[in-house]
Amino acid sequence: MSAIRRILWQRLDADMTAALGADWAQRKLVLYGAGGLGLSFLQSFPQLSIAYAVDSDPSRRGERFHGLPVETPDALKHEDPDRLIVFITSSWHQEIRRTLESMGLVLNRQIFYGSQQAHGRIFFHLPDLADFEKAIGWLDARGAESVVLRWFETLPFERPADIDLLVRTEHLELLFENPHLSSTPGGIPVEVYWDRPLGQEDELLYYPSWLADEILASRRKLPSGAWAPGDAAHLRSLAYHVVFHKAERSQLPARAGDEPGPLPNKYREKLRALAAKEGIELDLSLDGLWRFLGREGWLPPVDLARRHALALKSPWLTARVGPIPGAREDVLLFVLRRWLVDRPEIEARVLAELEEVGLERLEIVRLSPSEAARSHARIRGGNWIENRESRVGGGPAAFAIFLDPRPEPPGERDRLLRPFCTNPKLAAKTELKQRIARTCNGGEVVNFLHAADDEREAFECLDCLAPARRAAVARSIERARRVAPARFAAVPGPIG
Repeated sequence: MSAIRRILWQRLDADMTAALGADWAQRKLVLYGAGGLGLSFLQSFPQLSIAYAVDSDPSRRGERFHGLPVETPDALKHEDPDRLIVFITSSWHQEIRRTLESMGLVLNRQIFYGSQQAHGRIFFHLPDLADFEKAIGWLDARGAESVVLRWFETLPFERPADIDLLVRTEHLELLFENPHLSSTPGGIPVEVYWDRPLGQEDELLYYPSWLADEILASRRKLPSGAWAPGDAAHLRSLAYHVVFHKAERSQLPARAGDEPGPLPNKYREKLRALAAKEGIELDLSLDGLWRFLGREGWLPPVDLARRHALALKSPWLTARVGPIPGAREDVLLFVLRRWLVDRPEIEARVLAELEEVGLERLEIVRLSPSEAARSHARIRGGNWIENRESRVGGGPAAFAIFLDPRPEPPGERDRLLRPFCTNPKLAAKTELKQRIARTCNGGEVVNFLHAADDEREAFECLDCLAPARRAAVARSIERARRVAPARFAAVPGPIG
């Protein structure tokens, strides 16, 4: 949709103008990384004139990457550094940055990270608080659904530090047209969040779609003219905000009985008041809020929770969502996306190549419509981009379950790229997609495969199956482990 391009361009232009000045787009622009991230960058910024793409694989020199010539890194040595900008569009960004710096290029002068993403929020600005009611009324008049998420009680009489607004994704375009809001900094920041993915694979939604739906469905009109969540949704959404957006930064104790932290604490007081209103006894620690969200059905899937943990750099949340203690980590689950399942000859090649890295195929589970719908909603936080332009593979269509006879711990480089990944053989997925693109799909990279990072994620994926099918798969795994127990790590403990 056009909103994603407007949002990303607004963010990129602001960052580049601050670093280089307003004429930055007149430099020679180069991509370092001729794969999926490079394609995402080209689609996000069609207004940019990219000179060529660089790839570290010398065999790709002379290829075309979506119309761009592919060069080796040596080509950059012949460029005028004062007229050059290199966007790193590869997962190996740290190694590439070191390569570029060895050529004398400097981060935020010639080197920029090209993984521009709309990670769950954008900023607008309300120039004058007196226009708050007009801004909300303008949206209401056009049928836009919005809700102020928190700290709305004193609006519009007291000036807040910012306003947190949840909006239906299909109504985001209206924010750019709202005459009472501005994209130019000044006045009161309005942080805007949305309920459905915008069109980027790595997008991190602020709330999973089903929780955003519950917040919007509960909304009630305030005297200020704004909409606010109902009391029950307000309590849950604030607890979720503390656990997954703040964690230690909320200054709440990790466990009941720990030192309470600085007082007063706005999160503690508001959660206590909302819990009392709902007649709920609430442990106002991070552990206590985690348990509360679990009882209410508001915990996200572990793969999404891990992304929040990484974004926050939170030791507490990282420990909460880490691998299962004592897990064998010999179960690898790949989600085959619709694009791949619709091409049986390519699917067969993909599965055979996974076996070539030392994995043993156990079972291919074709998802029923109801299982596919559950998988679509739960895995990846529901973020499966399916429009043709995105060049991704659609939603889940099957699970490919493999066993690794000789699992090894990941190395330092593996942990850097995928901190929760427990088996380095999963890295074969990225190289496999590149090979398939070059040999079977006319050079177009399609993201047709998703992999669970560890056994915990794998068995959470299996929970999307009908109970009888899930139990049958679990029995197959245990039988395979018993057939040749010497092949597998002898770590005790149940699966799942």
